[in-house]
Amino acid sequence: MNAQEKKSQAKTRRNATLRWGQESLGQEEQHRLRRAVLFETAARAFNETGYYNTTLEELAKRLNVTKPALYYYVKDKDDILFECNRMALQHMQAALEEAENGTESGMQKLGDFLTRYTELMTNDFGACLIRTGLQPLRPESRAKLRVLANRLDKALRGIVAQGVEDGSIRVCDPKMVSYAIFGGFNGIATWFQPGGEMQPADVTAHFLDLFVHGLQPSKRRPR
Repeated sequence: MNAQEKKSQAKTRRNATLRWGQESLGQEEQHRLRRAVLFETAARAFNETGYYNTTLEELAKRLNVTKPALYYYVKDKDDILFECNRMALQHMQAALEEAENGTESGMQKLGDFLTRYTELMTNDFGACLIRTGLQPLRPESRAKLRVLANRLDKALRGIVAQGVEDGSIRVCDPKMVSYAIFGGFNGIATWFQPGGEMQPADVTAHFLDLFVHGLQPSKRRPR
């Protein structure tokens, strides 16, 4: 672990401790907040040290609580990873629904979604979803999350199909475009380093330039 990662981890631990220890809230709100802090801390830990190498003891240490205290908020480590990945998929779903409900062209909707999607791939939850994936989860947990993933794929294909229909996206196979987009943008989570030379906005600009220009209708030269 380099100096930047150690500094980031120490900051996360301090912030988690402060927020976990908030006593001025009501019991229900305190429970909700502590679960949120737990998942944020877990997602970052899974990204830094790997899912299998991150124990509940390590999470408890980062949160400055005892291991038994964690069981008041989650059932086990599978439950933690499930929630981290579920939240990432729900953020993607919200971004797609926002784009779908707009009145813009298919291309504009696609650009809006990809901007939000890039932001997700540069945060801890998006990175956790891609780096750790669904495989470590129990079969029933994987099945639930795959339903969400399939909805995302279907919705994205629908936006591309609309763009082809309204002429803002060149004629193409929406299924192949979906594969290319998720394959390309998911890769961001494997190499992006928070606090590095490239900021999330830079990644967004580069990827939008590549994908949006590639899907624009070709302009015919006048004869």
